Amino acid sequence: MRSEINEMRRIQKWQGIEQEFRVGMPHRQPHHQQHPRQQQTFQESIEAGISIFKALKSHKFFGSIPAMIYSRGYDGILRNGSRIYLCNFSLEIATPECRNAFELLKYDKAMEFYMQIASEIVNCVSERGYECEHENGLCADAADVVRVCVWRANTELNPSFTRGTHENYAISRDFKKENILPFLVLKPIFFGAGGYVSEKLGSEKEMINAAEYVISPRAIATKYVYGGGGERKHPIFSIKGITNLRIHVDSGEGLRLEVARFLNNAITSFVICAIEDEKIRRVDKLEEPLATFKAISRETGGEWKIKLGNGSTVGAIDYINSHYLDAIEGLFEEKEASEWDIYALKTFKRLVEKMNAGLLEDEFVVKRVEWLLKMHLLEREMLQFEGVDGVVSGSESEKRMRIAACFAFSNVCDADFYEAVADEIGVERLLSDEDIADALLNPPRNSRASLRNRLLEEIIGMGEHPDNIFVRWNRIICPPTREKEVIFDELDGWDERRIEEEVHKVRMKWK
Repeated sequence: MRSEINEMRRIQKWQGIEQEFRVGMPHRQPHHQQHPRQQQTFQESIEAGISIFKALKSHKFFGSIPAMIYSRGYDGILRNGSRIYLCNFSLEIATPECRNAFELLKYDKAMEFYMQIASEIVNCVSERGYECEHENGLCADAADVVRVCVWRANTELNPSFTRGTHENYAISRDFKKENILPFLVLKPIFFGAGGYVSEKLGSEKEMINAAEYVISPRAIATKYVYGGGGERKHPIFSIKGITNLRIHVDSGEGLRLEVARFLNNAITSFVICAIEDEKIRRVDKLEEPLATFKAISRETGGEWKIKLGNGSTVGAIDYINSHYLDAIEGLFEEKEASEWDIYALKTFKRLVEKMNAGLLEDEFVVKRVEWLLKMHLLEREMLQFEGVDGVVSGSESEKRMRIAACFAFSNVCDADFYEAVADEIGVERLLSDEDIADALLNPPRNSRASLRNRLLEEIIGMGEHPDNIFVRWNRIICPPTREKEVIFDELDGWDERRIEEEVHKVRMKWK
């Protein structure tokens, strides 16, 4: 699946993910039910995020390899090229620049492992007073201690409180953003994370009673179609960048299912490439994109109808078929596709066919669509997992139990409910242990992230103090003057030879 293909003809799209994590303590309830405390203060969240950051800053793999190679305040670069930082009240990790969806999947999963490692260190220190070595990362004598946890949930029960999973894709300067809008509105049908939200504000009990299960909690929290400056927060997407433009999908999903994460980014990449190659020249406009986005998310029964700008009503999946899937197949006829590209298209086409036929309970579909997997679990399989740590309590109401299970699914720490479900149900795994280990320890090969890490190590090794270094995706600056500045705008072409040339230039400049 990693065969070398002519780069000029490859279906390739530089991309990345920014994930805001919910860090804090769960409810103090029987069986360590991993439902985040709704009343947790912003200060508590910030303090918990700082403790996670500090844990990674101090951690060394195998006792000698720093997990974080640079930090300034609470902004750091991890060994694998990811950036970690405090963003408002949330701890956030942004993956390094990845050249395709499979590469990104590796680094998306690696960020979860970084959070697991950090939370285990924090809990060890708080329980024992020091970081200890222990099997499976857990202290055996701390079973009854309420532990710091990390969630990938995109909203609280109250959708006003959101945490983003932002997808980024490099685009050309003449990219026609109006042609991707309907796809982004409709893609939660296949790639929604699923979860409970309550649009009624009040006490926790009142919100739980009013909560409903939706395909995409993030869609319910979205306020605008296009993002921009000022107060236009929480849009479906925006266009960002100066030297390198990118589409910033603010309404992305905090997916944990490997197949769902991979297909989401692969198919979105294909749509962008098809637009840039003019396989998609125009699309029929949706009458009310934002309202459609929310309505699609509330419809968990499969009756996805959308109203177009011309007044007609069509099936959402039929729209995907006619406007996007046909164009992607045309793209594949002209471009060289990797085996992972072929797998993505083949799998997506099969999902489209089955879901368009209403087969939402089909095993193939349930194991690859995260919102359906969660719903299936909640409605039919919950009793199988009675007693799994972090899931249910016999004294809880059924509604509270379901909500807790949804949040537990997004908890990447100690009692990883998602992993228990994945193993029990037998979901398809795309990543090997070797893939994840490589993504934990190394940036993508021949990438701008490889260059950035190499330059940072060189500059710090020459005696520059990290507090005097500003690191951005495309530059490294040592103030107060800009005499010591290195700029690397290009995304492509960073092989070992060219990286060493840049390192040599820096050595000369920093002398």
